[in-house]
Amino acid sequence: LGEIRYKESTNTSDTVISQSIKSGTEVNKDSEIDIVLSKEIEKVTVPSVIGRSQKNAIVILGTKNLKGSAVQRYDDDIDKGLVISQSPSAGTGVDKNSTVTIYVSKGPKVENVVVPDVVGLSLAEATNEIQSAGLRIRSSGAGALVQSQSPSAGSSVEENSTVTVTLGG
Repeated sequence: LGEIRYKESTNTSDTVISQSIKSGTEVNKDSEIDIVLSKEIEKVTVPSVIGRSQKNAIVILGTKNLKGSAVQRYDDDIDKGLVISQSPSAGTGVDKNSTVTIYVSKGPKVENVVVPDVVGLSLAEATNEIQSAGLRIRSSGAGALVQSQSPSAGSSVEENSTVTVTLGG
């Protein structure tokens, strides 16, 4: 027998996973054959990276001999760029070099809404229409009726955007 080395493997420990001379080859009686035996893959404990930035989470996982795979998700409560959850969870024992999936916040999902036409309406009517559409209103000028608006009616804007109306007449 020649040199014996060990390599981490999913095979049962001490199983021959490779040898220096091909199986079935004729050799002299005292020939040395080098072999590689399997050994159990080292286990590591998954750290918590929840609340960390994506970049920081990947670095932390790397220091524990783990890989990070990020999945982006909308979240109303967690700031954009921060880890919402992870799989497997913190404290779980896994094989070294395993992948931990981290779910990273894209921030709240923003819906687009259509700006209503409020030209010719009173400020009270315009306010009701704009707020009902999920928008905010800002007014300028003096007068009883809306003379112009920005953005214009029919435009698609993010929810909670501000529509500026100019009063006149």
